[in-house]
Amino acid sequence: MANQGLFSRLIIGDENLPDFTPSQLPKTRWALWWDTFKTRLGALCKVNLLLLLFLIPVIAVLLFSYFQETAFGMAIPANSNFGIGYYPRDDINALYTSMKLNVTLTQYLFLVPCFMIFGIGLAGATYVVRRIAWGEGVHVAANFGHGIKENWKYFVGASALLALSFFGMMFCFFGLNSFSSSVVLITIIQVVGVIQFVFVLIMFMYFCTQCVTYQLKFFDLIKNSFLFAIALFPQNLFFMALAIFPIIFAFAFTDLIWLSVIGWILIIFVGLANMLLVWTIFNHYVYDKYINDSVEGAVKNRNMATKKTKDDEIADKLRYIRTRNTVYGAAYSARMLSSIDKGHTFTPLSSTFNRSDLVKLSEEKKVMQEEMDKERATAEEQIALAYEEWEKMQNPKNKRKKK
Repeated sequence: MANQGLFSRLIIGDENLPDFTPSQLPKTRWALWWDTFKTRLGALCKVNLLLLLFLIPVIAVLLFSYFQETAFGMAIPANSNFGIGYYPRDDINALYTSMKLNVTLTQYLFLVPCFMIFGIGLAGATYVVRRIAWGEGVHVAANFGHGIKENWKYFVGASALLALSFFGMMFCFFGLNSFSSSVVLITIIQVVGVIQFVFVLIMFMYFCTQCVTYQLKFFDLIKNSFLFAIALFPQNLFFMALAIFPIIFAFAFTDLIWLSVIGWILIIFVGLANMLLVWTIFNHYVYDKYINDSVEGAVKNRNMATKKTKDDEIADKLRYIRTRNTVYGAAYSARMLSSIDKGHTFTPLSSTFNRSDLVKLSEEKKVMQEEMDKERATAEEQIALAYEEWEKMQNPKNKRKKK
């Protein structure tokens, strides 16, 4: 065999590697994250770059507000020596505060539709990341568009609620001074504002992953997200901090330029997609634990190697039988399915066949029909046994019979 070239190894992989088996799949959620991040890094980078396109309006509003506030600060020197180069005004501080409040208020109101635009991109990105986490085939552009087409309305509504929550939190920091001078009251309201935004952000996390996984109505998604956010609040905080770690890293080391640059590089190329990946893997752990047992057709522990219980084996057996029965008919749902290369076959007719050839063909057809009937009976017997075993495990008889 010829030596495998470099480009062939990069595109196809190493020919000498052993065949992949299901037992080699990750066995824990942490291993699933690392395996997915390592093997699907290219797809995650593409998702991240697509998501950044929908984040451009948010960045544009923030930059415009920053430059506008800087311009007002230069035009109204609230901290300068009045009377030297400027007309003296007694209300200069109040004027500066009022104009700054108007700029900030306008900024965060404009962010509401920008968040909604970002939500459209998030619909596509969350759907793609869900497929990646499940180990499914992904065509990033096509799946991104499909996710937007199927879920954009839900994501726009949820993003609007998140934007209003963010506006409420920020107003507690830039607008309360105009209504109250009590430092204690303002501090309490600011703490409440931060808590409500964090809680809504956690709800939004669950909303996104549920929306691309289950067929639920908008208010059902809100209700489920609210319950998960309350019931698992400490775990939610931990995984949220873990998901936004690149953002925390970039802002925490602003004094050390090279560390901050590393953080921003991670955010630009893979940070947002990795955030969605962490959310998705953690959320599906929650769904497997609490709701997937009661959801018809739901498959638990996707893309993971798990040891199946007897109950799981029977459920898989029934699912296999029902699927085969639907597609091919009851005769072909048996586990011991006859191959087309085995069993009785027809003798091909020659171009000069006669009556005896037709009689022989009829006899062969009769023999094959008997084989099919026997196979059908075997399949029906297996189905009946599987259902009987399933019912015994679902309805155990714990009560003793009366004498």
